[in-house]
Amino acid sequence: MNTTISMVLLIGAIIAIIIIFYRVKESKKKKKVKEDLNGLAKDHGCTITYYDFWNHAKLGFDNKAGVLFFVRTIHEQEHSSVIKLSEISKCEMMRSVRSLSAGKNSPDVIDKIGLIFIANDKKKSDVTLEFYNTQYDSLNLNGELQLAEKWLALSQEFLQKD
Repeated sequence: MNTTISMVLLIGAIIAIIIIFYRVKESKKKKKVKEDLNGLAKDHGCTITYYDFWNHAKLGFDNKAGVLFFVRTIHEQEHSSVIKLSEISKCEMMRSVRSLSAGKNSPDVIDKIGLIFIANDKKKSDVTLEFYNTQYDSLNLNGELQLAEKWLALSQEFLQKD
């Protein structure tokens, strides 16, 4: 009986340690992401109000200045974009989908998800923030579609204020 209780307590302690370790690790990762985004924002005289991170990407927003900060790591190289929403006319969802085979009941596969920011000035290029790409992300979506929809709504809400 004592052995059984000891084993249950030992297993419970191990599980608790693993959970605590995971939460501390996530907390440190979240803090680092926010520090990185705030560093980029500070270079532009801004402060991050909202932010998200996933896979190899981070996205932050200064709600007062209306500026988005996006950082994505692709093949060990960091790419960043800074978007002033005052220079944007509209934001659209980009979703690249293909069918696995010909036919009515063929399943669709999402290859890319992103947001396209269309510039007010037609001489300037539109900016695309890529949330997911099968070329360098995992084959399974992990909430990228929901994040893109969330940031689309946030961007459109800000654009409608102007």
